[in-house]
Amino acid sequence: MIGFLLYPIGHEFQPENYPLMQEGYISYGNEAVAWVQSFRSDVLDSVFKTISYVADAELLIIIAACIYWIIEKRVGFSLMLLFLFGSYLNLAVKGLLEMPRPSGPEIKQLSLFTGYSLPSAHAQNATTFGLITARTFRNQLFWIFTIILVLSIGLSRVYMGAHYPTDVVLGMLAGIALVATYSYLLRFLESRIAKLSFSKQILIVVTTMTPCFFGAPTPKAAVAVMMLSSFCIGWIFENRYLHSASLGTFKARSLQVLIGITGLGLIVLLGLLLEFLPGHDLLIATALGFWITLGAPSLFLISGIAEHRTLAISS
Repeated sequence: MIGFLLYPIGHEFQPENYPLMQEGYISYGNEAVAWVQSFRSDVLDSVFKTISYVADAELLIIIAACIYWIIEKRVGFSLMLLFLFGSYLNLAVKGLLEMPRPSGPEIKQLSLFTGYSLPSAHAQNATTFGLITARTFRNQLFWIFTIILVLSIGLSRVYMGAHYPTDVVLGMLAGIALVATYSYLLRFLESRIAKLSFSKQILIVVTTMTPCFFGAPTPKAAVAVMMLSSFCIGWIFENRYLHSASLGTFKARSLQVLIGITGLGLIVLLGLLLEFLPGHDLLIATALGFWITLGAPSLFLISGIAEHRTLAISS
C-alpha cells in the first residue's frame, strides 16, 4: 500500500504500470482491513456504524444549514461550500483512480457501498467539518474532541469494509488541503468580491460553475454543482437584500431549525414524487440550495423569528 504512494518518487510514471500498482495497493489494503475486522463484535458493529453515520454527507449538510441559520452564517457558508465542492473533487479523483472497494473472503462489508474507494469522502468531510468548527470555537477541549471524532470516523470506514486505511489517510489530507486552500483564497478574494456589483457576483458563480457542471465526472457530481450554484446565488441575494439573522432566543432558534429542516424534508419528498421526470435530481438539488440560503431566511423574517442584520462571509 505504501509502495503505491511512494512508487512515483524516483520513477517515471507509465500508465501501463498503474494496474500493477493498483494490485499491490488492493492486496495490502485488504490485509489491513481483514486485520481490523478480526476484532469484530456485535457491539463494535453498532458503535462504528453510528460513528460512520456522523460523517454522512446528508447529515453534515443539515448540520451546516442549521449552523448557517441559527449560529454563524459565515461558518455555515464555509462548511456548505467545502462539502459540496469537496464532494465534486472527491468524485472526480475516484473516477480517475478507479480504486475498487475492499473485497475478499475474509472481508465483510457492513453496509452497501457503491462507487470507488480512493479517497474516503467520509474522512474528507469529517476533517473539513472538524477544522472549520474547531478553528471557529477555538477551544482546546473542542480540538481534542474533534481529533478523536475524525480518527474514529476514519477507523469506522475501515472496520465497516468501506475503505482501505490509505483511503482514509488521503481523505483526511484532502480535507486539510481543501480548508487550507479555501482560507488562503478567501483572505485575498473576500473583500474584492464584496465590492463587486450584484450582477458581477452572480456572473462569477455562473461562469465558475458552468464548466464544472458540463465536466462533471458523475451524475452525483453534477448534482453537487447544481446545489452549490443555487446555494451561492441564494446567498448573494440574501446577503444583499435580506440580511437575516437569528434573534438569539432559544424559542426563535428552535423554530428556525424546525422550519428549516421541515422545508428540506418537503423538498426531498417532492424529489421522490418526481422521480419519473428526467433530471429531477438536478431540480431538487437546486431547490435545496435556494431553500437554505434564501427560502428559509425569507420565511424566518416574515414569521418574525429573525431580524435584519448586515453580515459578511469569512473563513
